[in-house]
Amino acid sequence: MKLKHKKEREIQKGITLIALVITIIVLLILAGVSIATLTGDNGILTKAQTAKTETEKASEKEQIKLAAMNAAMNTERYNYKVEDGTVPIPAGFAPTQIEGENTVADGLVVVDSSGSEFVWVPVSDINIMSQCSTAGGNCKLILNEDGHLSCETHSNNTEIVGKLWATNIEEGFENENKNYNSESGLREPAYLSASTADASPNNNIGLTLKEMQDSYKSMAESVAKYRGFYVGRYETSLSDATENSVGTSRIVQSKSGVIPTSINNSATSSWYGLYKAHKEGYVINTNSVVSSMIWGSQYDAILNWVKNAKSPDFSKITDNSIGNHKKSISTTGNKEYSNDIINNIKDLGGNLFEFTLEAYNTYYRISRGGAFTNSYPISNRNKLDPFVTYGDNGSRLTLYIK
Repeated sequence: MKLKHKKEREIQKGITLIALVITIIVLLILAGVSIATLTGDNGILTKAQTAKTETEKASEKEQIKLAAMNAAMNTERYNYKVEDGTVPIPAGFAPTQIEGENTVADGLVVVDSSGSEFVWVPVSDINIMSQCSTAGGNCKLILNEDGHLSCETHSNNTEIVGKLWATNIEEGFENENKNYNSESGLREPAYLSASTADASPNNNIGLTLKEMQDSYKSMAESVAKYRGFYVGRYETSLSDATENSVGTSRIVQSKSGVIPTSINNSATSSWYGLYKAHKEGYVINTNSVVSSMIWGSQYDAILNWVKNAKSPDFSKITDNSIGNHKKSISTTGNKEYSNDIINNIKDLGGNLFEFTLEAYNTYYRISRGGAFTNSYPISNRNKLDPFVTYGDNGSRLTLYIK
């Protein structure tokens, strides 16, 4: 009898162990199903993150649309006060109300009535980015009551030139270059006297040294008066560009999610065509601002702004991994390269090299930053022939207030 009870207890224990094992297996299966349901490409968590991202993108788009509507109603320039300063908002523009885009330090973003986005670059002292042509290190520019710049220590010198933060192309962004030579070295404004450059039929837009000098001085005087300028938040694109097409419109803009234009595009062929597009192709608010391809000294002013703010982002300017270097062009502001941003300005490290108005010797114009074809940092300087077409070279809009 006792033996029978013992066997029954053993059988019961065996059944209990089997049940326990089966229960554990079932729980593991259920856990696996739950994990698969939560994670993976079609998981709940992934879908939730995607939904969050899409909601944020939709919200940003709505904010941009709202700012564009406000811009259309803004008929005169006004001073916009934020917690860390005051920014002049030109007629036809309005600031966004997106978190992180509404302070001077982080880069205040404004929108025009067409939806193009620009970032305010503060310049506390014009002597950071400009100087008179002959005084070198002894030059101190002052803004006179008539709105014109002159050199306080050399009153007979009225030619205003760029103060570039490098003495040679290999330096990237280094010490200020206080010397100006009209025929050699890094400089702006400049006329390229080489037989293949400005002094040749390749210059099919009739560019002159006087035009360059007048344009630079007007820009510098505006920067001195308003203590800053606006720069395109994104690489320059054309108004009919899409996420798959570069467009042919010749009307330039600064918008996200489209293919930027390069000098390989027939609409902006060569440096000369790209220069003309930036000067004449921005058709919004021409009564309140003047548009231009970015000057080298403006590019350096952006880097000085980041440096002097002692921001952790400053380390990005020498990091050659920042941005799109995947051998094929991407859309502007692509989320995949979200680290390619300093002070709300995007796409400086990758996608397209950005031609400037800066010159080198008598043959070359300077492009800055990195491109999809090469892993160069934001501080990089390239010398390139202005008449050759390169598919990896575009530029960036700047606006100064009239």
